[in-house]
Amino acid sequence: MPTLTLLLTGLSSTGKTTLSRLLTHIFPSVTILHQDDFYHTDSEIPVHPTLNIADWDCPAAFNFVDLASSIRDLKAADPGINVVRDSITAASPVDAMTEIEVVGGVEVVEMLRRRVKVMGKRGWRIVVVEGILMLCVEEVEKEAEVKVLLRVGKEVARKRREGREGYVTIEGFWKDPPRYFDEIVWPNYAIHHAPLFVNHDVEGALDESVTAARGIVSPPDLEWSLREILEWLVGVILEEMVRIEAEVSQRDSKGERGKM
Repeated sequence: MPTLTLLLTGLSSTGKTTLSRLLTHIFPSVTILHQDDFYHTDSEIPVHPTLNIADWDCPAAFNFVDLASSIRDLKAADPGINVVRDSITAASPVDAMTEIEVVGGVEVVEMLRRRVKVMGKRGWRIVVVEGILMLCVEEVEKEAEVKVLLRVGKEVARKRREGREGYVTIEGFWKDPPRYFDEIVWPNYAIHHAPLFVNHDVEGALDESVTAARGIVSPPDLEWSLREILEWLVGVILEEMVRIEAEVSQRDSKGERGKM
């Protein structure tokens, strides 16, 4: 069974986890690896040097070495069927039917399932790795065939983040203090994603010369609904499967010709 690794990354509260789970309703074999399961322990989370509060949104808060190793292990393992590794930090998980309703109901999911079947891609396994800041870690980025940067407007992201009740951690519970988004979440995102944007403006246009060179794609419209993003994402995945199959077929043909 061929395997495709999908990296879903971006600012906090851009729909990464929801989209990951939705893919399990569309493709027959999906394994999800949540970056949140690779946080260091609470006592090891870096403290912001000037604000003197825990910085859960910086690269040093995560064990990226173990994350990369786990991706490699999953890619090498026997395929499972829709294996979802629930994140330990999800204080208020959304049930499957709510996720499906958000994108327009069962009819939308069934339509996308049919698309996968018609394309003949039900024999693939997908390893989905979702989380923040993963494009600033080469060891993680290089493991993925598809790298997707999810974006929303700053105000939308702030509203979503501040609407969360909090997060279950390894050693307790965390709730963002006032202005945490503006002073921690957004600056971390801006600093580590600036090279991907024209003039390093993370609220502006992506620098296509940079993203193309690294194989990074992003939904073209920040105003897209989750349904539109999901439909686009399924298309991106299917296109990559077709590309890989063509590449393998061409390589095999050259090999056969070489034996003649």
